This record gives sequence, C-alpha cells and structure tokens, in this order.
Amino acid sequence: MKVKIFVAHHNEGFVYRDEIFEPIQVGRAKSNFKLEMIGDDTGENISFKNQIYCELTATYWAWKNCKGFDYIGICHYRRYYSFKKPFFTFFDRKFQRIKDSIKRKLLIFLKNKFYDRNSIYIIDEYTVSKLISDFTLSLKYQLNSGTKIQLFTLKKLQLHNFTVRDQLCELAGLGPINVLENIIFELYPEYTILLNKTLGADKTYFGNMIIMKNILFSNYCHFIFNILEEFESRIVSSGYCVNLLNEKCMSRYLGYLGELLTSIFIQKFALKKINKVKHLNLIEFHPSKT
Repeated sequence: MKVKIFVAHHNEGFVYRDEIFEPIQVGRAKSNFKLEMIGDDTGENISFKNQIYCELTATYWAWKNCKGFDYIGICHYRRYYSFKKPFFTFFDRKFQRIKDSIKRKLLIFLKNKFYDRNSIYIIDEYTVSKLISDFTLSLKYQLNSGTKIQLFTLKKLQLHNFTVRDQLCELAGLGPINVLENIIFELYPEYTILLNKTLGADKTYFGNMIIMKNILFSNYCHFIFNILEEFESRIVSSGYCVNLLNEKCMSRYLGYLGELLTSIFIQKFALKKINKVKHLNLIEFHPSKT
C-alpha cells in the first residue's frame, strides 16, 4: 500500500520526513528563498495564490501532479496526526467532576494555550519525531491489514463562544459567505443543508488536514477547487474585490473557506454507513524557545 502525506512548510524550522511524510514548500512561486524540499510551484499549480489559499496550494499540487499512490494526505509543519490518546485524557479521568474553568486554569499553568481534549502539545523535536514515527508504523499496519477506511481526518475542533459563520464574518463580513452559499446552492444543492448546519456550529474540522484514498481524494479536490475557483470569479465580478491577492480581508480567506468545504465534504461522505472514516488526534508541535 503506497501512501504519501505532504507536510506544508513556508519557513525554516523543524522538518520531518520518512517514507510516508514528504515536506513541501508552499507559496514558493512568490518566495524569496527555497527550502531543501520539493515546492508547490512545479507542474500544474496555484503556488502564487498561497497567501489566500494557504496549505491548499499543496493539496492542489498533489492532486494535479502526484500519481501512483493509494492514499494521499496533507498536514502542516507544526500539526501532525496521532492514533495515541492525548495527555488530556488524564485530566478528564482524574478531574471529571471539576468544572471546565478550573481545568483550563490548570492547563494554562502547564503552558498550554488552549484546552482541546483531542490535541497533544509537544515542545521538543525528539518527542514529536517519535510520535510521528509511531503514527507512520500504525498507519502502515492498518492499511496493509486490509482496512476499509477510505478517509482519515482529525477530530472536530471545539470553537469557543463563536460559530464558523461568526469567524468568517469577522474576517470579511457577510458578503463573501452569501456568495459561497449561492454557489453551493446552484452547483451542489445536495450540500446546502450541511453547509447551513456547519456555518451555525461551534465545532468543525479544521486545517484542511485529510488522508484519503486516491479516488476519493480526486473527488474531494474537484469539489473544493471547483467551488473556490467559482468564488474567486464571482467575488470579483460582484465588485466586492478587484484582486483577491491585494485585499487584506482576503488574506488566508480561501484557506478558511476550504476548511468549511472540507468539513461538509467529510460529513456528506460519512452519512453513508458503508463509507469508513477514521478520526485521529492532533499533534501540535510548538518548539521550545529556550
């Protein structure tokens, strides 16, 4: 079983690579330097749009240029996957009767910025390398054992005191969301209910981090990039923007829309019980500054 997971990098720092994980520099087309890894600026690409598409320029590159693999995935230079249960389960077990506010204070004391029961926070390279290596071995074992899992993704992220719609509105107002809603209603009406549900939710899949069987990955990319390309066109023709790359409010915006589209794609896929989805925990790597 051949698997490739591309790790999006945009700056120097910790780099992990093995037979499955492949670092890729995103936005290289407009970068002043080249990292010692492949770039998203070869073949058919949208590398020059990285400032609005974020890690999705790596996803696009993999879709158009990476052939011959059974599974393809994407993660970030400081966000990886894990099968292991997070350290936070210890707190859930030992302090389950203590209010959430007290647990958050305990975690802040331990230098964790946010409380997320599905995340493992790491500050040293040795530990994160070991966890990623363990994940590689576990993933290979599962796939070579004839698993029927077609899609691996992170568990949903809990937002605090706001919804997905609130987050997008804060970035660029309601106009762009209305444009997206119209596109999906016209092109993919079967996703309309899930779109509205996800926009109003305080939990969502994030980071555009997925590992999918090759055929499913291709369907996924057709779906999200067809919508985002149409969004680019309509947001300009509507007069909202002249050039998305020059608009401050659009910085990273299509990457965030990608998260929304990824979320509804995963949920739609999972509605059919015959489709196998595996939810993974998150490794958050925050190197120690000391």
